[in-house]
Amino acid sequence: MTRHAVAFSLAACLFAPSAFAAEPAHPFAHVRAAIQDLVVTGVIPSMSVAVTKDGRIIWEEGFGLADVAKKIPATPNTLYSMASISKPITATGLMVLVNRGAISLDKPINDYLGPVKLTAYTGNVADATVRRVANHTSGLPLHYQFFYEDEAVRRPAFEDSIRRYGKLMAVPGQTYQYSNFGFGLIDHVIARTSKMPYEAFMEAEVFKPLGLPNIVAGRPTRFDEKQIAKRYAPTGAVIPHYDFDHMGASAVYASAHDLARFGMFYLKDHLTDQKAIFPDAVIDEMLRVSTPPGKGPNPTRYGIGWFAYDISGSAVRGHSGGMGGVSTDLSLSVDHNIAIVVLVNAQSQAPTINRIRTMIHDTLVPSAQTQRVFANDGPFPGVWRGTVESYEKKIPVTLTVGADKASVKVGSGPEQTVADLRVDDEGFLWLGSVEGDVGTADAGRYPYRLQFKLSPAGKELTGYATALSVGLNGRTGNGLSSWVKLAKN
Repeated sequence: MTRHAVAFSLAACLFAPSAFAAEPAHPFAHVRAAIQDLVVTGVIPSMSVAVTKDGRIIWEEGFGLADVAKKIPATPNTLYSMASISKPITATGLMVLVNRGAISLDKPINDYLGPVKLTAYTGNVADATVRRVANHTSGLPLHYQFFYEDEAVRRPAFEDSIRRYGKLMAVPGQTYQYSNFGFGLIDHVIARTSKMPYEAFMEAEVFKPLGLPNIVAGRPTRFDEKQIAKRYAPTGAVIPHYDFDHMGASAVYASAHDLARFGMFYLKDHLTDQKAIFPDAVIDEMLRVSTPPGKGPNPTRYGIGWFAYDISGSAVRGHSGGMGGVSTDLSLSVDHNIAIVVLVNAQSQAPTINRIRTMIHDTLVPSAQTQRVFANDGPFPGVWRGTVESYEKKIPVTLTVGADKASVKVGSGPEQTVADLRVDDEGFLWLGSVEGDVGTADAGRYPYRLQFKLSPAGKELTGYATALSVGLNGRTGNGLSSWVKLAKN
């Protein structure tokens, strides 16, 4: 099936019902509209999202089709392949054993590997500690290897992979190098130390006590196929199931709902139906950055299974994932007690996911976005007046942009503060989710809000306002645009 055929099929389907389908004023209405546009235009087959704030899931929803051929809609409980979000999940299993004293983070990982061990081209192999393997500073190189079920080659015994690829190619502790093989070592260590298969240990010691029935390590054979999102290539073809020699790095499946609950555990929200598998001090140790400072202006920062980075000026711990038919993201804003999950069953969608994640974050923490965009002397501060020109009429618009906030008035409507406000990498000014009436019958088929995209040119802003509607009863809404021209007073 071609991408265009996928897009046609998706456009014809009903989206999964949502508690917010008839609530266009909900703060995530503009995000829903953006996701629906991605699905209807065939950019992605489906997306599942979940958002938590202060220990409560405040929004979760599936969009598009988990299985295009069978027209099975995605839901918050659909299982998606996690790709590298498997790493913080596997690291959780590791830290259960560390907390019990069965593994020491600062001992050589070779102490736990049995007869087949790492070797080194450079440096001292004893300096490749469990911690350094878990934060990608052990000296292991880049590595990923996939084994497809429609091919003859199968995953070898892991000891064979260690013999072939368990070789240090940098001095341990000296530099960061992302290595899937390292987390393959960690799942191997979990199995050897616990005397249980990795998959069984994770189920018994992590997923069950944390109340996560829709997270599984390895192929999710106990689930009905209708519960699992197919993995799609850019052509729209289903990618055959595949395996790896780094299960702990890549092999987990999870639903958006359960992954959000996993995130809440790391935010220390202490849900009543979750058992504390280790104390909060262990969480602090995992989230603490332990990679070297690095030489560049933006060195990678990593703890035990978790990246450290910023979203719109807010400090975040998280992890993304990407491989064939998979693009995923889990971010935890520790300062604001927010977890955001975005899962897609298509590859190479990191920019799309980052955009949606940032839109969600900036809806909940608007001050960070406003300061980031307007704490400067750019072209936008000032009072701008003009019109939205639909095919029926012209409606007056006044946009006021200050140093740290903005407001807009459309027609006879109220003046309203703009929360979703940003400048993109190409210099366009975006205003999202504001009240306004463009005065046309087709826009008015469903309740809608306006999103503006404006370009500066001297003392003018020109562009368009899009009436973004959320269809009722799970149907896809519309995005209808009208010309905007404003002049600076």
